[in-house]
Amino acid sequence: MAHIFPSEIGVMLTDGTPLPEVETLRQLRDELPETFYVYHGIHWTKESTGYCLFGEIDFVVVSPIGHVLVIEQKNGIIEDNGTELVKRYGRKSKNVVEQLLRSIDVMRTKHKSRTPRSPPLHIDYLLYLPDHIVKSVNAIGLDQSRVVDARSTAELSSRIQAILVGKATQTAADRNQVIAFLTQSLCIVPDVSSYVAAQDRAFVALSNSLAEVVRKLDFTPFRLRVLGAAGAGKSQLALDFCSRMVEEGKRPLFVCFNRPLADRIRPLLPQGASCDTYHGLIDKFLTQHGLRPDFPKDTQSAEFWQELQDQVVATKISESALHGALVIDEGQDFQREWYDILNLLLEPGAPILWLEDPAQNIYRKPQIALDDFVVYRDARNFRTPRSIVRFVERVLGNVIESCNPVEGLGVSVFGYEKQSDQAALVAHRITELIRRGFRHQEIVVISCVGRDKSAFANTETLGSFGLKRFKGTYTLDGRQEYTDGAILWETLYRFKGQQAPAVILVDVEADADEDRAKRLLYCGMTRATVRLELIVNVSHPLYPVLQCE
Repeated sequence: MAHIFPSEIGVMLTDGTPLPEVETLRQLRDELPETFYVYHGIHWTKESTGYCLFGEIDFVVVSPIGHVLVIEQKNGIIEDNGTELVKRYGRKSKNVVEQLLRSIDVMRTKHKSRTPRSPPLHIDYLLYLPDHIVKSVNAIGLDQSRVVDARSTAELSSRIQAILVGKATQTAADRNQVIAFLTQSLCIVPDVSSYVAAQDRAFVALSNSLAEVVRKLDFTPFRLRVLGAAGAGKSQLALDFCSRMVEEGKRPLFVCFNRPLADRIRPLLPQGASCDTYHGLIDKFLTQHGLRPDFPKDTQSAEFWQELQDQVVATKISESALHGALVIDEGQDFQREWYDILNLLLEPGAPILWLEDPAQNIYRKPQIALDDFVVYRDARNFRTPRSIVRFVERVLGNVIESCNPVEGLGVSVFGYEKQSDQAALVAHRITELIRRGFRHQEIVVISCVGRDKSAFANTETLGSFGLKRFKGTYTLDGRQEYTDGAILWETLYRFKGQQAPAVILVDVEADADEDRAKRLLYCGMTRATVRLELIVNVSHPLYPVLQCE
């Protein structure tokens, strides 16, 4: 299998690259030996007096001895007027051979100017016409042996090797210099913005398949329990379900486990649907019925919430206040009693959609028995890029049914001995991510421990970066209040169900409970859609495995 630069065929599938070129790249990658290097879509420039000429080369193949083959691919109709091969683009036309030879000349000239002490570039060409049959070659300057048409597409790779295999006029060092020239001087580096955009397009386009499946289900009463993997598209399904319920004249209720997710979902819902956490819903319900709760200092008190639930049960609810449908998200974190209370707020026979991922059950709650539900399992992951999927599978042993074509920008692991050592490490990693092209709002620092246990519990800035973090207070209208920083800091418990292009997991501490430790890491790792970085205590039992990347 040949080396591909840029390496991500998945990105090309979503960034507008013509599909025929993607198929050719896949063929070259799979059929050429691993000693060959293939560059796709290289853009070159030629500096001239007063202006800059831009052009594009479809493919450049470098052989094991540093010989170069430029491939021009032309799909569709090619006109042969007896002296020229012409490709028309609307009202404009291009001489195919002139375009190809000009590309070779520019590359040779640029190589000589950039590396004057290196041997001249040994360069050849191939014209690839997968939709055209060439009966005879009349175009000036074109060699029949350098044309692969529709009759010989299967021979493309063998023809490339036949042209490039010859007397070894260059050394391995020369080959490396050619590769360096193509990679560096032609600026083939990961474009973070394109990765983020490609990931977003791929995830939105692909993850809708879960919603499409559910739309086709028809049973009464509608009680559906979806056991979906991280990145399966559960949020897209829930939003689609709510939209359909509103269209049917129902008033759906969307209940999340944590507040940040509820705040993110609420503006996305159609008018007529409502969203809240379970505890937030109880508070609002009682307040609306004149029973405003008097919250104690310890809002986590089980006795306090049991008392509120008893008040809900004892309250007479008017039919007009009942909801016509229910969505429960992060169901693995719910309690059976909560579900029973929510049923009191529903119209008889109201459709219910229950969403959960047992692999993200970080609270280790027993699975709730829902005997009257139809169960649908979906192990596909559309969100996590392939490089992160491979890392998760290797480190944690989770088997992920990856359906994301985007490779992503991989994983890095950094160790610390004392919790206080993390701040400098994280500041450096944020700086590096921004240098690579990530925007501030695309980076999230996620703690794997609770807020009070985190090394960042009282941290307002990291280097020159202010942290945006929940203050623990609310505005008069119930909105969470955050500090003014640019980089979001959250705990994993609050960030469950959400995602970000670049995730930095911090406070990865040793845990005597290995199963729980792996669940936390799995939940955190699958939040990243492009790049993942882990700041890990060197005493963590998985640290030796984590850093072997």
